[in-house]
Order: sequence, then structure tokens, then C-alpha cells
Amino acid sequence: MSAQPIGSLATYYAWRNSPLLVDKFFSEWKLGVFVAVQHRDLIMVHDTEGNVLDMEALGLETAPRRMLEQAFPADRASRTSRLTRMSFGSLDMSEQAIRTLAVRTRAFETTFTDLLDPNLVPTAAPGFVGGKARYIGFANPRFRDSNERRLPVKDYLMWTRSVAGELTDAGARSRVFDRYAVIRDDIRPDGARPYEGRGYLEGAKVTRDRDWHGAAHLKGASNEPASARSADEWSPAQEQFVTARLTPR
Repeated sequence: MSAQPIGSLATYYAWRNSPLLVDKFFSEWKLGVFVAVQHRDLIMVHDTEGNVLDMEALGLETAPRRMLEQAFPADRASRTSRLTRMSFGSLDMSEQAIRTLAVRTRAFETTFTDLLDPNLVPTAAPGFVGGKARYIGFANPRFRDSNERRLPVKDYLMWTRSVAGELTDAGARSRVFDRYAVIRDDIRPDGARPYEGRGYLEGAKVTRDRDWHGAAHLKGASNEPASARSADEWSPAQEQFVTARLTPR
């Protein structure tokens, strides 16, 4: 594949009924611009009307989360990097769990946030790189840099080239992302190995290789008082650790 960027630009008209009218019709026409640029294995797309590509039909895959994290490199004296706001989804499926969370601070690099961090998965990360505002979206991969004016197409193509260079850079990314759960998006069906474990809860203990439908399994969790728990019983932190170890890697 050529190292030179391969691009495509198209203009179109979009029609819709005015959203200000409910019972009547008033046509609105908008001029749309679609730009797609390919740098090696990366394809960057921008549509002024928010249209999206059918990635499955085109044989495309979303950019790996680890690659997107490169947008916020490790802080260097020549170019500072600072995460100021992050949105998360939780891996905790309990009834009282926090499903989503958004946190804002001056700099995550120097701030302790919460003990829940290992159960959270970043979904968006705004911040500053080199003094310029930047936004990364992980759920639907998005990359935005702030700019005070509209860019000519030539400047936009140069910007996409610099972005591709940053995302494929072998340098270290911000260590803030190491605090949170890791979603493996590079596992293929032929490489996935499911793990199976047998066990049940008896009081606060985890016992394995017993009959799940036997008498022992039917004992309630409140058979033993909380004050009588021994040192070898499982704490919530240990349960989280076991769950992490059972995750296919």
C-alpha cells in the first residue's frame, strides 16, 4: 500500500422537513461535504451532516482502543499532555452499581479519583495536548482537535497525516489509561479460549467441584454470622481479582 495519502471528496444536497414545524411542511436543503482520507491502514472520515459509513459492508474495522490512546502521549517537556475530563462505562453488573460516570478535574495525571477505577472503561477522553484542546471517543472512534477557523481541504489533509502519525507512533501513551479496565478488542474467534469454572457460595466462602444442586448448595448465605468469618474467606477485593484472572487474555 502506498505511503502517500489516498483521498476522496464528494459534495451532496441533503433535504429534510424543518424541525420547527410539526403539522406542516417546509423544505430545508443543506449542502453536505464528505471527505475520506487513507493513510496506510487508517481511514479517516468526516461528513458535515453526520452521516456514517456501513463499516461491515465496506470490510472496515474500528481502530483499536490501544491505538486511540496514543492521542494522549506521555507527558514530555517539549509537548505537554493533560487529560481533564473522562466519561466511563462500568463493568459492575450488580443491582446498585454505577452504570456510567463522568469526572472532570484539572489533570488526571496528578489526581486520585476513585477506588472504582479498575471496574471502569473509558468511553470518551477530552484534554489538552501541546496546549491545544483534543477529544477522543472510544465507543465510536472519534478524533477532534480544536481550531478557531475553518480549514481548507489542503490543510485538513495535512492534519489527518499528522493524526495518523500520532496514532501509529511507538512512543508511550499517557499512564492514566493504565488505571482502568482493559478491553481486549484484538481477540479473534480462533484465538479466544473460554474458561469454565465450577463453584458455589456457602456463607462467604467459595467452594469448588461440588454438586451445585446438592444440600450444601442450598444453604443460605446467612448461615454464619459476619463476625465468625475466618481469614481464608473471600473478600470483595479478592473476588474482583479472581474475575480479572478468569478473563481470557
